[in-house]
Amino acid sequence: MRKRNRTHHKAKHTDNPLHWQTYRELRNTVIDEIRKSREKYNKKISSMIDKSIPPGKWWRIVKSISKLNKNYEPIPPLKSKGKLIFHPVEKATVLNKYFAQVSSITHEPDIPLHGPGPPLQNTDTLSEIFITENEVYDQLCIIDSSKPPGPDGQPTVILIGNASVTQGDQAYLKSTVIPEINITSVLWQKISKDDVRNISVDLPKYEQSQLTSGGTIVLTLKIINVSAKDEVNYRVVVESDGKSFVSNQHALDVHEDASNCEPGKYGDNCEKECSGNCANNAICDPTSGYCPGDCTEGWEGKLCDKECKAGFYGVNCRKTCSGNCLDREPCGRFRGHCRNGCTDGWSGNLCDYAVPPSPTNTPQTTGSELPSYVLYVALTVTSVIILGAGVSVLVYCVRKKTRKKTLINELGQK
Repeated sequence: MRKRNRTHHKAKHTDNPLHWQTYRELRNTVIDEIRKSREKYNKKISSMIDKSIPPGKWWRIVKSISKLNKNYEPIPPLKSKGKLIFHPVEKATVLNKYFAQVSSITHEPDIPLHGPGPPLQNTDTLSEIFITENEVYDQLCIIDSSKPPGPDGQPTVILIGNASVTQGDQAYLKSTVIPEINITSVLWQKISKDDVRNISVDLPKYEQSQLTSGGTIVLTLKIINVSAKDEVNYRVVVESDGKSFVSNQHALDVHEDASNCEPGKYGDNCEKECSGNCANNAICDPTSGYCPGDCTEGWEGKLCDKECKAGFYGVNCRKTCSGNCLDREPCGRFRGHCRNGCTDGWSGNLCDYAVPPSPTNTPQTTGSELPSYVLYVALTVTSVIILGAGVSVLVYCVRKKTRKKTLINELGQK
């Protein structure tokens, strides 16, 4: 085939009739060889197939192997323990066993089973496969809620009880329904020990809402004027097309109002102390402990509880040291001063002023130790002066001789 392709390229390039004739002969030879190889392969496969199977199935197998049907391209036959495997189910079994053998078990999966379900025949896992939370969430959103539960008893509709959020004297409980379904009723329940009570949303203490977004439904229960009596577990029961779905329980933690903390305290129950490093002696936020503005010199971070890193100083550690402290030591984190002085050539508390060279430090030279460029200039000037004097003397002598000849000529004429 490579020879055929090279001949075809050469024929296109030269457009010589002899080259085209050679290409056609090679092309026909290649086609004949392909046909013979295909027939030989089909005969070999046919001899390996059990002759006792029905003719129709026999021909389907032969066509799938030889790819006579161009619109159908199945997985080619697999050979396992010296036997050819043609059926799709048997192929899948062989592939599953192979991948289980080449994989390793890193740990037992910590997945709770809902209901007894059938015994697991194979607990092997593929340690090379990594699944992210977003990928699982995307798959849950496209689940067909009309299908029955699988062998593990897990329903096709999942309610996830999210953590509660307390803001001031109000609390919010949220549960997510995956995937989106046709909800006919929603019932929130309070669970304390063995007592389960339904929450009446008609009371002014409770408000419930429902939001659909991205193929999921978020159910929210708002509790007004939260007190210590509300510090129990909650769950929600959803009715959909005659079926009930129950979320997991999530607890509501009631804390003291952080806004009532005394100055210098913050957090739940006001048990934490502010850093005391807020600028202008400001008081930190009673809820988060953050400083309302900048930190004092030498401190950084939202809580202003972190010292400046080496090489930085000032408010919020924004300024950079000069880098000219003696022995390359870091400057002070408060003002940036160098504690032990500056390196040569620098001065000031920050060692950021360059020191000009002192006149007393200028090296003195004697006559016998003049720089070479001074001697060169002096020699050049002396040579020019001598040369100028010589030229002047020569000009004077020539003029004098010319004047003498002129006088002699004038006397001779007289």
